[in-house]
Amino acid sequence: MTTGPPTWNLTAWFPKLDSDAYRLAIQELTDALTTYEGQMAHAVPLTVDSCSRWADHIQQLESMGDRWRHLRAFVSCLTSANADDQRARRESVQVAALGARIENAESHVEKALGTASDESFLALMDDPSLSGLTYALNRFRARAARRLEPALETLASQLSISGLHAWGTLYKDITGQLEFPVAGEPKPLAWRRSLMQDPDTNIRHEAFLRSNEALRTHGETLATALNAIADSRIRLQQARGSSVREEAIWAEGMSEETLEVMLDAVRSRRHLAQRYLALKAAHLGTPKIHFADIGAPISLGQADTFSWSEAKTMVLQAFEAYHPELALFAEEMFRKNYIEAEPRRGKRTGAFCTSSKRHKSSRVFMTFRGALGDVVTLAHELGHAYHNAVMADIRGLASRYPASLAETASILCESLVGDFILADENIDDNIRLQFLDKRLHSATVYMLNIPMRYEFECAFYDARTAGALGVNDLCALMDKTQKQVYGEVLDPKGTDPLFWASKLHFFLTGISFYNFPYTFGYLFSSGVLAEARRVGPVEFQPRLRALLRQTASGSVEDVARQALGVDLKKPDFWLNAMDKVQGDLNAFEAMMKRSG
Repeated sequence: MTTGPPTWNLTAWFPKLDSDAYRLAIQELTDALTTYEGQMAHAVPLTVDSCSRWADHIQQLESMGDRWRHLRAFVSCLTSANADDQRARRESVQVAALGARIENAESHVEKALGTASDESFLALMDDPSLSGLTYALNRFRARAARRLEPALETLASQLSISGLHAWGTLYKDITGQLEFPVAGEPKPLAWRRSLMQDPDTNIRHEAFLRSNEALRTHGETLATALNAIADSRIRLQQARGSSVREEAIWAEGMSEETLEVMLDAVRSRRHLAQRYLALKAAHLGTPKIHFADIGAPISLGQADTFSWSEAKTMVLQAFEAYHPELALFAEEMFRKNYIEAEPRRGKRTGAFCTSSKRHKSSRVFMTFRGALGDVVTLAHELGHAYHNAVMADIRGLASRYPASLAETASILCESLVGDFILADENIDDNIRLQFLDKRLHSATVYMLNIPMRYEFECAFYDARTAGALGVNDLCALMDKTQKQVYGEVLDPKGTDPLFWASKLHFFLTGISFYNFPYTFGYLFSSGVLAEARRVGPVEFQPRLRALLRQTASGSVEDVARQALGVDLKKPDFWLNAMDKVQGDLNAFEAMMKRSG
């Protein structure tokens, strides 16, 4: 193990990009797809008599999907860790092409299941080789009604390689190499978030200003990319008889009613987050909050920074207190160097966790610079990795949980770290205040920032149907949305109009509206944690494992009903989940008053 933020070890997946193992894996998947496509060209309809043949087709598809995701994870790790790796960037295009062929193969299976009689479909479900795939195959069958004919879906997938996905790749290439000056030193865009959490007001505001200046130099290109991504989605969903937003909600396995009930509940408690920002603005000596100051740390003296070793210890102790199995898993991630955290130029922005079903392991990507937010991000991504580990022995097609439930373990792990620190009677007031501040900042993200992204994206897609939006149009729309959501607490001259350009989520091509699942995950995990506090750690541990294993076995409403006994279509659950925000806010305000 390293003493500083580590670089990850990917050799267990493949020794290197030009290794025989990697080239063989590419060739074997290519050959398997070619064989499969030949079979599909002559496939008979799904009937009671052809069930065994279609069961075999589905198993082949599952195997190819697992192999492709293994390749994609490896290549994405390389391109994320080094945006200048030209070989990895070329390989990512080849892997994307294989992914398009996987999508095509799925469309044929969807069509077969969607057009089969109920009798034939039920007969297929009875095949022992498809055990555990009840929900997944029903989703395939339902998706068929939301898709074009297989030939058109094939064409759409093929065109997306050099169209939709290429625009997303362009964004990553530009931002991965983008730098901006702070205090006379060039900083990579990946450091923007942590620099805007610096205790020095000048550093925060310079990072905000200079990073936006750097983004604006590529503004027209980024706007073109965003417009192209949106246009591709809009046209495809119109042809399918749906909308981008409707498809995003369906993909999350939830109903629109559930989403709207949740968002309405958040709107009704928005004042809590606004009150916190007002307290922060007063502490900083300003009448209203500026976007550059939203992440400003609050402390009684000098804001603490943490070494990598301290961060590891903090996370492991917090996990151990609530869930020893989680702590053992995190220790293994550290010991095997499965985490990429070194701060350096050339890395892409953000943080993520990716996994391989083939290897039954995950990798965590982040940039650790010692801020408290970095410690929380580490816990968050380890939560994702634990979720993957719990489902490692579940077959591929039965492991595809939606983003909304994907955030359950990650945000829960954030809360565990905060709870552990705040429960320590020996903790000094400075660190206690910093953690309360961090928790309330997270609440602000999920109750204001994420809904703001959702509202912006809804408005953007509505406007995009009438034509492309230029840089100024996008900035004006973002400015308007931020003022609407943040309200009077936000300095009208302190908005972040280029926020759309700084956030990777808007440019992800594999998923759209990647915003509301975060608020869902935050509130859902709050409900899970409330249950954990009620029943105690011993009973909680197996229930958490069971809950995570259920995340790909039903709709979010079904999972919540089975795991927690709650109805997500009623506001009570969502409102109760925000009770802890009120408690944290009261404690934070009391400490601020005591400190003068």
